[in-house]
Formats: sequence, C-alpha cells, structure tokens
Amino acid sequence: ATEQPIAIDIVGNYLIVLGDGAYYYATIGKRTGLVGTFTKVSTGFDSNYKPNDMFVANPREIYFAANTGRIYKSTNVLQGVSLIEEGNVTAQHLQRISVQDDVILATGNSGTIIFSENRGSTFAAAPVSPSGFTFTANAVVSGGRWFIGSGTGDGKFFYTRDYGNNWIRIAISDAAAIQDIIAPTEEVVYVAYTTATPAARVLATNDGGVTWSVSNDDTQRRLLNVPAFARANRLAVPDVGDFTIMSNNLAVAGLASGSTDGVIVLGSANLH
Repeated sequence: ATEQPIAIDIVGNYLIVLGDGAYYYATIGKRTGLVGTFTKVSTGFDSNYKPNDMFVANPREIYFAANTGRIYKSTNVLQGVSLIEEGNVTAQHLQRISVQDDVILATGNSGTIIFSENRGSTFAAAPVSPSGFTFTANAVVSGGRWFIGSGTGDGKFFYTRDYGNNWIRIAISDAAAIQDIIAPTEEVVYVAYTTATPAARVLATNDGGVTWSVSNDDTQRRLLNVPAFARANRLAVPDVGDFTIMSNNLAVAGLASGSTDGVIVLGSANLH
C-alpha cells in the first residue's frame, strides 16, 4: 500500500507490479480473475541501480531498465533477477525498455538509446541519437524499426528503420510529453501523449506510420469518442495472439480531468 507503482504486467498466472527497487507478484485466479496476496521480491536488485521500467517478453524473460545503464533479467519471477548489462554502454539512467523477437531497446536520460540484437547477450549504443532529450517511451516494431518519445517539456517523437543510424521526427504540434508507445503489429502503432494544458491524447497509425490519427480530431475515423481526461500514462492491448483483436482493442490508463483520481479508458473498433 505504501509503494508507488512504476509498471504492471502479467507473467503467466501472476500479476507483477514494479515498485521501488523490487517487484511484487500475486496469483491471478484462473476462473475468477481475482488477485491474491502480493509477495515482494528484491533478490538481485542493487539499491544503487533501481529499476525504472519492466517488459515481459514471455514468462521466462522479463527485462528491467534501471539507473546508471543497468539492465536486469528474470527467468523466474518467484526467484528474482540477475544483471545482464552492467552499465558498460552508458552511465545514464534508463527509463524505458521494450523487446521484440531478438531485439531489446532501452532509452533514457540525455538522449540515451542502447539496444541488443541477441536477446541481451551484448548491448551497444545506437549509432545516432536525437540529443538533448530524456526518452521516456519506446517500442520495437520489428528488427531495426523503432519508435521513441521524449518526456515532460519536450514531447518529441522519432522513428528509425535502420537500428538508429537515421532518425525521422514525426511532428506532434501539441505534445508536451510522450508517455507510452505500443505496437501490436508492424502496421498498427499507438502513442499516448499529454499536452501542456494538460490533456490526454492518443495517436494511432494503421499503415506503419505513413498516416496518423489523433484522438481529439473528430474528422478522422480511427480514434472516435475518446473521453476527455488529463493524462494518458500507459497503453495496453489484449495479449491473445490474434492480430485483429490486438490491433482493434486498446486500454489507456492515466489521470482523470480536474481531480487526483486515476482513470482507465477502454476502446474497441467497430468491425464488420
């Protein structure tokens, strides 16, 4: 009850919540969906290198981006983590991490972008990085196709198709901070961002980034009837293995307008 949740996900039949230098797991009832008692796990985490984000590739591969360039991995959530990157590539804090197939992408402070092409056996810095930003969101679409976004006060959104050798900036005129990016398929990408007002926005493409729709534009057809709220922190799609369902159902978690209450917004496409 005293923890500030940093990240949340499902690992097998466990709900995992990342906290301050530890994570907590609890069993999810198979029939009821009810969550049991949480158990704290701090084994393997160094108090000097606390984790800032978590990505579940599968129940045996959970990755954690941490301070001073560290990356942890868990192969068994009941037993803790081990260090797979010791800060040899960067000493900057890593804020977000994502995984697709063999590629691991981690981004963070001062324009830091590091990646692995072999599921964490080795890491390297991206050849080129848009400098001067703290990258608080990223997503690996496939191989060297990545999207990254910067945080509070910046709101910059970038795309590469060649492992960071070249970057294209995708202009979002009213973005003050990019909070999250998720790519359920190679064509469909969702972006959560916040304006300076503040107001939550969701950006979407279904053609790999050629064209985009934004949730406050009533003239487009992709994101309709999105209610007004203050901030969109995290995105999620159903993990069901069906690309149609994954691409056309979206959950957005954030902050309600005019209050300190949290809000979860669920959207589903009308498929005929």
